Amino acid sequence: MSNRLQISKQQRIGSGLVISVLFIDMLLYSLIIPVIPYFTEKFQPSSTMLGILFSSYAVALLLTTPFFGPLSDRFNPNILMLGGLVCLTVTMPLVVMSQAIWQVAGAMILVGASIGLSLSPTLSSLASIVDNEGSGSYGAAYALFNMFHAVGMIFGPLIGGVLTPL
Repeated sequence: MSNRLQISKQQRIGSGLVISVLFIDMLLYSLIIPVIPYFTEKFQPSSTMLGILFSSYAVALLLTTPFFGPLSDRFNPNILMLGGLVCLTVTMPLVVMSQAIWQVAGAMILVGASIGLSLSPTLSSLASIVDNEGSGSYGAAYALFNMFHAVGMIFGPLIGGVLTPL
């Protein structure tokens, strides 16, 4: 008997889409990390202001996920994930186009809310896919979720570091 996880084609496609959303979210968010020296040079914020600036993303995520989570139970979670990715695509350029530190903070709030919209349904969708297929491999699904979260956070700063000088 093989220890390899047996999953159906539908399960592979569904989990692949959910994991892709997670990866893209983390990749795009972490692209900002190499831009920090640029913000420091351009706006000369205090370390406290820089901390507030980057915590604004987390505050927005904290405030939006309790709202978006129940929405994913009421509506198609795929639509919410897609909507979040579209919002993220629109809000990310606002971060680097900002002309004042308060604009960067506002853009980061929008980025956090966008990621909240797309990220809220991902884990429940992944669990639903596993549950509907009857394999009950929640541990493997959650490990995959965490792995792609980390991979996005690894590649984002690398790509951002290459793109920042441009």
